[in-house]
Amino acid sequence: MPTALITGGTRGLGRALVDHLTGQGWTVVFDARRTADVHATVATLQDGRPGTAIGVPGDVSDAAHRNDLLESIGDRELDLLVNNAGSLGPTPLPRMIDLDVDDFVDLLTANTIAPIALFGAVHERLQRVRGAVINVSSDAAVEP
Repeated sequence: MPTALITGGTRGLGRALVDHLTGQGWTVVFDARRTADVHATVATLQDGRPGTAIGVPGDVSDAAHRNDLLESIGDRELDLLVNNAGSLGPTPLPRMIDLDVDDFVDLLTANTIAPIALFGAVHERLQRVRGAVINVSSDAAVEP
């Protein structure tokens, strides 16, 4: 049974991928920050699908949470990593010059550091099975 790790798996594209892959017989480890959303997604997917959904509540920016995700994969090989979770930062989006440095660090951690850290942690597993990585980005930018 192939295995995927999908961050941000309770809404939008992440949720669609979790739904589709579990329907195709995959084991999917996924996360999201809202515990209730993770539990609701797992409960919805326990409807006789051939695959298995393993939900891990937490923030991908947190190194301890990333370790929890890796522990949830266990000894399985990993066929797919989807770095889907991310942050838009403060809303409404300020001009870069007006962006608070701490908010910028949080933004970089969620959108850049966390995906690189996850890839670094699983790249050997992915290589063994010729797995794939999908990095999802936002189109929220409205001007350069």
